[in-house]
Amino acid sequence: MQPLRLIIPGKYWDSQIYKGRLYLFGRDGDIRTINWDKLIEEWEVEDRLRLALDCAFRGSDYLYGDRWSRLFADKEIRELVQAKFRDLTAKILQISTERIEQFTVGRQDSPFPFPHADSTIYRDHLYTASRKGVFRAKLSKRNKRPVKSLGEEEWDGPTLAVAAKYYCLALAAGDEGLFELRLTDDGWNTSADEGLVQLGKLNCVDCNWAFYSIYGSSHVGPGYLAAFKNEREPDQEVRKREFLQLIQDDTIFHGRGYSFGNQDKICQVSDGQVRIRRYQPWQGDLENSFEDLGELDMTALWAHDRTVALAPWKGGVVSGAIALFGTIVECENAVVVIPSEGSAVTIPGEAVNWRVFPRSVQYENQLHLIYEDKLEILSFNHDYFVNQMQKRSGIKFTEFETPRRTRSVRLPRPPELM
Repeated sequence: MQPLRLIIPGKYWDSQIYKGRLYLFGRDGDIRTINWDKLIEEWEVEDRLRLALDCAFRGSDYLYGDRWSRLFADKEIRELVQAKFRDLTAKILQISTERIEQFTVGRQDSPFPFPHADSTIYRDHLYTASRKGVFRAKLSKRNKRPVKSLGEEEWDGPTLAVAAKYYCLALAAGDEGLFELRLTDDGWNTSADEGLVQLGKLNCVDCNWAFYSIYGSSHVGPGYLAAFKNEREPDQEVRKREFLQLIQDDTIFHGRGYSFGNQDKICQVSDGQVRIRRYQPWQGDLENSFEDLGELDMTALWAHDRTVALAPWKGGVVSGAIALFGTIVECENAVVVIPSEGSAVTIPGEAVNWRVFPRSVQYENQLHLIYEDKLEILSFNHDYFVNQMQKRSGIKFTEFETPRRTRSVRLPRPPELM
């Protein structure tokens, strides 16, 4: 099933989507906030395609979970729903400049240093990472300014990537390594001394959470997993994270390449192939924590599209990510999506920026690609019908991991790695 494509014209640097609002960072240093849910709700489309449009762009969680499993077990019902997505794929979905203005609820100067290298939203706070450090601003649906006008500094260390979970910010700081910054309930860091912990001293250019552990990526050295255990103390309701060890990618894959992880999947790209391991930290010992799921040959998958040449013209690997719908590999001249089912999708061209939202509630199926003159939002909707326990590409959907169904707790500070 091909992804749906929605185009928003304009010159943007970054994008975030959260709780019904789309935040567009302009290349002139402003932030435009759009009432995304209302825009999609008022999109003119045939009634028979309304379910597909809503699930594709403002309610990706609707068709996941046990509530639909019995219905999707019926082949006729499953094919009917899939047909709605296929029919919507044939539509040209593009937002005019007039409609962008109509649904804009705020436009303001960015409170953050520009340009930033990465951004994330966590518990109603927007964080950015840049050469000047990590900054935070409160989001609001009541104020005239949807993003608080004053960006507060969380850390002054140059930072390339940021990822949030468990009241922590995972920070990739280049040659300075991988850090974890503890947050209080209101989004502030605890203090420069108490809140910041260096987890790894090796080069780290990107980071993401693998359950309660953190995976750091690098082009000049090994990728590595900062492994934690997460246990409930006797007579306590709150679980506690405890640092265990660093595990380099050559231990996980028995070879080197650019590696990245998210939740239950860790991937390594090397020689045109993606090696995949299922991460199962609850198995107890290191040997059984990584299940070998084999390799995906990107060259063979790309060859399904006769209009696209094979691997060499796409250039080297720049970055990667893992979403519910599949594995994304950014090359120098293209972005390749290896879905959880079906052939790979190659999107030619060099993107200014791109991101996925695997920890959101309503937008897990979206891939945002920013180009010189537009933002393209690709919505992948095949994964609803895939066996989540058996799929190789893409993280597994579980109701426990969906943010709205879990209660985050503040956890003790892990020991500093010497």
